[in-house]
Amino acid sequence: MKKINCQESCQKTKQMKCSSFCTKEATISDGNITFGCDRSSIRGEISEEEENYLNCKFWSMGIEEQCNVCLLSCKNNKNEEFKNTAKKMSDIKNILDSFSPLLSMVGKSSQEISDLKEKISKGEIDTSGVGEVVNLANYAKSTLEVIMSGKQVDLAEFGKMKDFVSKKYGNK
Repeated sequence: MKKINCQESCQKTKQMKCSSFCTKEATISDGNITFGCDRSSIRGEISEEEENYLNCKFWSMGIEEQCNVCLLSCKNNKNEEFKNTAKKMSDIKNILDSFSPLLSMVGKSSQEISDLKEKISKGEIDTSGVGEVVNLANYAKSTLEVIMSGKQVDLAEFGKMKDFVSKKYGNK
């Protein structure tokens, strides 16, 4: 294992080179080079948003218009569609958190809910129709809260909504 000064030949972005994470050193071991500011050395110390900014080659090269279409969370992201989708995904996670104990009543285990939240966090969920899902989840949440508080629910309306959701989102 050999340590070298990588300051002059560094291929990292400008913002990474100027950050506090730049150690100006790299390690060569078994034919591989590991920079002091590589992801593995800063993992857990910064947010995903900050990490995306520090590693953005477009921003480093001055191609700032790319921020208008970027799909990564970053402090410079100007993509309104991405921000709206991220907000809706956050809403879904909050809804799942707030009424996940009630989901056992409809056959969902806590493990299934955890798996769903993990998929949302990793971006593995199709985001088309997220707004409708948020609205349906809010409806289901408010209906379950009404039921749990002992108030009466219009079963005909609830049945129609259940049928609609089952047809549209049920197992195919």
